[in-house]
Amino acid sequence: MRIDGRALAVYILKGLEKKNISAHLAIILIGDDPASIAYVRQKILKAEKVGIKTTLLNQESGIKNQELSETIKQLNNDNNIHGIIVQRPLPPHIDSGLVDRLIDPKKDVDAF
Repeated sequence: MRIDGRALAVYILKGLEKKNISAHLAIILIGDDPASIAYVRQKILKAEKVGIKTTLLNQESGIKNQELSETIKQLNNDNNIHGIIVQRPLPPHIDSGLVDRLIDPKKDVDAF
């Protein structure tokens, strides 16, 4: 059986466009990797198309684990934020396991 992922995505997005969604997604992008930037841009476009507000938090590639942890904790505690994405890949010095553990499971869009 072959599944057409693009067709399925279009079908789901069209269904979501008809719903009255009131959600706010925070996306953390670390560094300036062109592929990650393009991927995040598409996430924002798709989210906004179905009525999901997005906030992009651009972070320098040299951000420290502690700074990133504080940002994630603030987003976890913000009742106006309903979902959090930390765009991958992460710089090598960032502890991805720590990031995975820090994001509130109720807000973890990537389900790490």
